[in-house]
Amino acid sequence: MAIKEKPLIDAGSKGAGVPDFFFSNPFWAGFFGMAIAALLGGVCFGIPGSLFAGGDHRALVGTIAVGSLCAMAIGIVANLFLLLSNRNDEQIVDDRWQAFAGAVIACAMMLAVIWFGAPYMFTMLELMSSGAIRPAP
Repeated sequence: MAIKEKPLIDAGSKGAGVPDFFFSNPFWAGFFGMAIAALLGGVCFGIPGSLFAGGDHRALVGTIAVGSLCAMAIGIVANLFLLLSNRNDEQIVDDRWQAFAGAVIACAMMLAVIWFGAPYMFTMLELMSSGAIRPAP
């Protein structure tokens, strides 16, 4: 092993792929868990959608939004199952309520971004498709 590779190997051996801030308390764990789920849902729907969109940017953006919504719906249902599971320990129940609150707030923020941002995104994509504006090279 060369000297220059040692820091990389040491960093990989710790096994911490996600920063600790994301899961520092139950609220942030629920919030970032839902945000990551929405991001991955959009990517998982967007990659196959880009193969069949045929240059229709509006269809691709709509597909990505639907993927995010599906992932958030699955995440909320999973959080509800976790919240309603039978536990007698008060600390665990409080932690689950905090995680659920974080997930709901992340969902509400993502829905607001989709609801208020989509018309502007569609208008910009329509202008780009018509050639009225062109992205810088």
